[in-house]
Amino acid sequence: MKTTLFTVALLLAPYFSNSQRIFEATNGSWVNPNLSVETFLDFVISGYTETNPATGLLTPTFKVSNTVGTPLNTYYVDYPDDVYLMDFTIREATKTIIFTGMTAVTTAGTPHKMIVAEVDFISGLPVQSSIEYTFNGNSMVPHQVICSETTGQVTVVGTEIAGTITASNYSTIPKFGFVLGLNLTNFNMIIYPPIEMDLPATSMWDYDMLENITEVPGSGYFISGSCNPPASGEQNLIIMGTDYAGNVTFSNIIDNTNSRFTGSSVMYNPLRNVVYLLANNSVIHQFQIAICDPVTGFFLSPWTRHQMTTYPIGSGVDQNGFRLQQSSGNLIVIGGYLSAPSGALPQQLTPFQITMRDNLAFLMAKVYQSGNNSPLSPSYFEENGNSVFINTPDMITYNTNSNRTYLVNQNTNNGGFDLDVSSLLSVSKCEKSVPVSTFTVNPVFVGTGNFNPLAMYPVTYMPTAGPRPIQETILCQNVAPAIAVNTPAITLAPNPANDFVNITLDEETIQNVLVYDLKGNLVLSQKGSERTANAITIGVGKLDQGAYIVEITTKEGTIHRERFVKE
Repeated sequence: MKTTLFTVALLLAPYFSNSQRIFEATNGSWVNPNLSVETFLDFVISGYTETNPATGLLTPTFKVSNTVGTPLNTYYVDYPDDVYLMDFTIREATKTIIFTGMTAVTTAGTPHKMIVAEVDFISGLPVQSSIEYTFNGNSMVPHQVICSETTGQVTVVGTEIAGTITASNYSTIPKFGFVLGLNLTNFNMIIYPPIEMDLPATSMWDYDMLENITEVPGSGYFISGSCNPPASGEQNLIIMGTDYAGNVTFSNIIDNTNSRFTGSSVMYNPLRNVVYLLANNSVIHQFQIAICDPVTGFFLSPWTRHQMTTYPIGSGVDQNGFRLQQSSGNLIVIGGYLSAPSGALPQQLTPFQITMRDNLAFLMAKVYQSGNNSPLSPSYFEENGNSVFINTPDMITYNTNSNRTYLVNQNTNNGGFDLDVSSLLSVSKCEKSVPVSTFTVNPVFVGTGNFNPLAMYPVTYMPTAGPRPIQETILCQNVAPAIAVNTPAITLAPNPANDFVNITLDEETIQNVLVYDLKGNLVLSQKGSERTANAITIGVGKLDQGAYIVEITTKEGTIHRERFVKE
């Protein structure tokens, strides 16, 4: 099945040249929407939490699409309890998904258990799973998971909760960041003693979290999060490094205006041998990005922020960045949410994308449409988002083969989520370009972290896989509004062909036909005929031997694509 799906995705990828927005209907509650998206080869995998109607339980759910956005498969990964998906990564060597999640919030005071599992990324069939408890019964909230093939490790960073988190106590209950390393082929084996970070607070806050991790090959890991600094009760950024044995190699607490200043993404750039550090500052309500040394954590640049200056609805909007991505041309891409913290639009979110050079020089900023499809509408910011787990979603990913970004975001207007397919440096009718002003500021270091061993033990907890119906609608695109792939209503004959190909549609009127080679080059075009509206003959005698894609556009507004071979 993998070979067949990959062939379809590969054939379609060169022909997608414009942005679009695809809505996927769900039946999830969206109380805690931790959306994630990853890409591998010519596949795009979206992850979220949804209620499985067959079990009535919240379950991690994955949707596999090709790079055009055409769905290939969607499935549930069920457990015997309600489970939230928090993050996932693709294990490329085995074509599997490694994901982490947690049992859902309950009213019975049950500690929330962390899950780390591996499933086939096409079918969702389980490979392995385990569940991690702490000895003292605290809840475990994972934030990010990565895998290292060279060292055979799966590493999870997250937050240990002192007791049970609820919708009412999440902002005051004590928290401790943790790092957990598991054996890549046996999640029941812990590689090194887990690390717990606890920096005592001097006020009501005890709010330590480790949220983001990137591998620095040959050295270990670069991690960011938030914590209480040594002499303050407020929340500040922490960055730290560990080696592959779990030893802390550096830690720096960074204060910026002495308020909530939290890490949201870290990304290693092998071309420059640096780490990009993304953080959000809740005083100026802006994301900030800096370049760091991957081994020492020293800043190699000041904090840089590209503040958007014009919105469809005016000013006073938070700009929180959530994930960094790197293009094949070494451009840096930030995906995040805009929100209006007060006034007429409290807690309303809409996604944005900012593209920069690798030296953080600004190139382009744009915001995406919301559920009403109109970026100039007063209800532009209509996405609802307030997760009690304060997760930093991996909401954007970049695909090298298509040179496109893929962003998932919640759509409360229609009851589901969107997959936004976009380019790096152009704006489609699905998006709106916005100007920015650039500011820089030097970081302020206020201390180092405090780390202790954390006792855990694994208990096997296997999931089951099940299909999920695909309910998809294209809400916005620059190409025709419908794409039919391998539709049986199309006839191509002969196929293989020598001199000509007869194309027949059962019920639609052919407007024009385009023929592409497999590199995406247009090699032939022909308009439809008034006399034989649903049939056309194209001459292919001058084409070289090989496979081609024929693209038929109909007057009804549909695009059909089929493959033929020239002998």
